[in-house]
Amino acid sequence: MLGTGTESPVLRPKTLNMQMSYYKYFSFYPQILLPYYHLEDPENLINKESKIDFINNLLADELSKKSFQSFITFKKNCNYEILPQKLTKSPYFDAEIVNFFEDSFVFVDAGSFNGDTMMSFLSLKYSFAKAFCIEPDPENYKALKIAVDLQNDERLNSVNCAVGSSVSFSAFHSEGTEGSRLLESGAEMVEVRTLDNLFLNLPEENLYIKMDVEGFELECLKGSEEILSQKNCSFCICLYHKPDDFWEIPLFLNTRNSKYNFYFRLEGADTMGTVLYAIHPAHQKSI
Repeated sequence: MLGTGTESPVLRPKTLNMQMSYYKYFSFYPQILLPYYHLEDPENLINKESKIDFINNLLADELSKKSFQSFITFKKNCNYEILPQKLTKSPYFDAEIVNFFEDSFVFVDAGSFNGDTMMSFLSLKYSFAKAFCIEPDPENYKALKIAVDLQNDERLNSVNCAVGSSVSFSAFHSEGTEGSRLLESGAEMVEVRTLDNLFLNLPEENLYIKMDVEGFELECLKGSEEILSQKNCSFCICLYHKPDDFWEIPLFLNTRNSKYNFYFRLEGADTMGTVLYAIHPAHQKSI
């Protein structure tokens, strides 16, 4: 029987001992079934060893290094046994890392879905100046706007657009779920804006930006060159949508500011929630 990927002894009920993780199944036929999200043919990793080593050396704490090394091993053999079992109670807001919010901060939620991350953010009682929830899917946006309006908080804003590397319109696949995404072609079109276009003229200098935009995270960063150079931007970025995001995204940010502190956190029982924290030097506190 093909399982859902929860092969860990902590997560697997005894009645499912005969299940096979779909990741393990993919590893049997990599040239046919891969890539799939962050998974790729393990042989591809041979040519990426220098990037893997460079990213490992960039990471700021031992948990990041151990988690990253375990993850690379997992990408090679799809063995859940080697993954750490620590799961953050508040994804995108690890308390040991995100400990710098003050009244001057702007929170940006790129890929807001129905407002679930915004609700988590508010529950943590951070001080902040403004929050912007960005969601392109029309059905998701309806739910998001209701959630924002119900808070009756003038600091909260909902924005119905996608974010990318340039201002344009793009084909879009609308599911009314977390999986809605931009496409190269299609009948439905959405407005695409850049983070520069949205936030460069804000008076606030400090931004904390969460990105979960279904594989367009690097494109979003390419549309943030101005705020990267003119404001203090820290990030929490989902890495699991594409195989190369694990090195290309931290490499991109490191070339813009070599003083970023990077933290790698495995989130979700099946690693489909793994994130990179990139903390601006102006926001760094003792961890």
